[in-house]
Amino acid sequence: MALEIRVRGRVQGVGFRPTVWRMASELGLRGEVFNDGEGVIVRAGGTRTDLEALIARLQREPPPLGRIDTIETREFFGALPASFRIAESQGGPACTEITPDAAICTACAAEVFDRFERRFRYPFTNCPHRDGAIFNVQRLRRRIPQSRGPAVPRRGDRLPCLRPQGKTGPAGRAGRVF
Repeated sequence: MALEIRVRGRVQGVGFRPTVWRMASELGLRGEVFNDGEGVIVRAGGTRTDLEALIARLQREPPPLGRIDTIETREFFGALPASFRIAESQGGPACTEITPDAAICTACAAEVFDRFERRFRYPFTNCPHRDGAIFNVQRLRRRIPQSRGPAVPRRGDRLPCLRPQGKTGPAGRAGRVF
């Protein structure tokens, strides 16, 4: 059995697709999830019990910043991928709610302040509950020349010198080492 599940509400930019992927994968479903102009579409195949469980979990456990207004289902007769995947967003007139900017969650904040974490004191940390953050990071990476290094440095990486030419940092170094 396969269903197409239309979800409307605050479901874009809140980590909804990764949440659907995680739930569907845990239930052993095959199919895909993608955004379009009206919200999110889930095409999933599996047993009736597993499909009902997916819908119930979506209603009960949306991402922290998400809100479901409606869920509509209909039978789906098209081909489905062998496993569950997050598919490319599809265009169309936008009729969905835009999420306001939100602070990072407490788990992300704890990571920023833990000196043993990779993102210690990293000022551009985005919460993974917001899949829109993936887009923002990709957009940021396109603006940063490759010579400037990765968007999230690893400890030991040398960052480029952002000071005016001719000036150096502590011990005469041009960059900062984590």
